[in-house]
Amino acid sequence: QDKQKALALYKEAAYLKEPRGMINLAEMYRLGDNIEQSNTKAYMWSQLARFYTQFTKDMEAKLTARAMLDVLKKEMSLEEINLSEKLVKEWLNNN
Repeated sequence: QDKQKALALYKEAAYLKEPRGMINLAEMYRLGDNIEQSNTKAYMWSQLARFYTQFTKDMEAKLTARAMLDVLKKEMSLEEINLSEKLVKEWLNNN
């Protein structure tokens, strides 16, 4: 019910490299749910979730991250996707 708390918890989980936190944060960005809508950030967090699901047996998280990327790719320009990929690389290099 408390979307501010949910957002804070999803961010915390995402920064701890938890794929489900990343997926939930991506969904909040995609929908603009209690946060400024951004497909670029939604894609970034979905791509990071996809990356980190390589190290887990959580098939639901793997499939969800990939499905979210498929949806976002249909809604985004190539320029937006490229920017998202750049943000992914920066995040991986810094975290």
